[in-house]
Amino acid sequence: MNTIETKIMCLSIKAKCKMESRADRIAEKLKENTAEGYLDVLIKMLISVVLGVALLAALKLLILDTLFPGISQALEQAFSDLTSGSTTGSGGTGGPAVTS
Repeated sequence: MNTIETKIMCLSIKAKCKMESRADRIAEKLKENTAEGYLDVLIKMLISVVLGVALLAALKLLILDTLFPGISQALEQAFSDLTSGSTTGSGGTGGPAVTS
């Protein structure tokens, strides 16, 4: 019976030591301050937005001005016709009258 008690005591001591070492590791992890901060995330987001805007501007320049210049001119003319005051409010089509 003495050997069984000794084995149980030895196992309980080992378990206690393992639990204490794990508790120490958890406490060390909780004390660490190596996570990403707000400033790091903000800088990454700003860089992403600036690169996105630059990419969209490059695509616009490439597609509208280089590959399809006629489409660009047609769109500009269509929008200039809309803003030139050619639409009148009479006629019952809905929408306010545009006066210049």
